[in-house]
Amino acid sequence: MEGGPLRAITHLSLNGINAFVALLEIMILSSVQMQKPFASHFASLLIVVGCYFVWTAIGHELTTHYVYKQLDPTSYGTRGVVMSVLTTMSVTTLFWFFTLGLHKIRVYASAQADCNTQNQ
Repeated sequence: MEGGPLRAITHLSLNGINAFVALLEIMILSSVQMQKPFASHFASLLIVVGCYFVWTAIGHELTTHYVYKQLDPTSYGTRGVVMSVLTTMSVTTLFWFFTLGLHKIRVYASAQADCNTQNQ
């Protein structure tokens, strides 16, 4: 396979890990009825994102290449890497709140549908 370990770790990081994180979020961290307190659910999300950054650091240690250029301190400096991580966590948080809003809309709409069904 051309590219060797770098190609394998890049493919796994760009596709496999993202799919796993999405599946984990959908199947475990998200549910029809939020069973965890809000703070622990939110902390779980940030822990998953943090674990992904740890995974990219492991990938760098194994291959000496960065999967994402914005995580390379020689390209953007330490401050740039920190800003990249914080931006990623912020955007992830915004999307999580957006998804939570959609969940609340779904719960409200299904409650209205149940109410209309019972009134008929």
